[in-house]
Amino acid sequence: DIYDINEFAKELEDLTETEKYLAVVEYAGTDDVKELTAIAKHLDEFDVIDGVYSDDELGEYLVENDSDYKCSDNLRDYIKYDELGERYRIDCNGEYGNDGFVYIPSGFSLEDIINKDMGMSFGGM
Repeated sequence: DIYDINEFAKELEDLTETEKYLAVVEYAGTDDVKELTAIAKHLDEFDVIDGVYSDDELGEYLVENDSDYKCSDNLRDYIKYDELGERYRIDCNGEYGNDGFVYIPSGFSLEDIINKDMGMSFGGM
């Protein structure tokens, strides 16, 4: 209805992270205006790692850039990056899309985040 469209327009007007929003919309796989509005309202609950498109690349990214996974250079040859990336992807409800790896750092599901706003089940996933 027109109320939902106006609310969506207001959220988009204030949106500063357009590329991140588009990546999360692709991740969510929805075109429902209420769900798109909820994503915009809760965009800070998602993260995108540009240029990461596989579990192996994700594992390497984590070891190189995340303080929780950093290790000595001497150990890097022994790390199974693909298994590390797979575990992280699953734990964070992540997926690979056109813009890289989209995930929810809190470990919540997409449905949990959408339901904060809508009070009902999310049907896009």
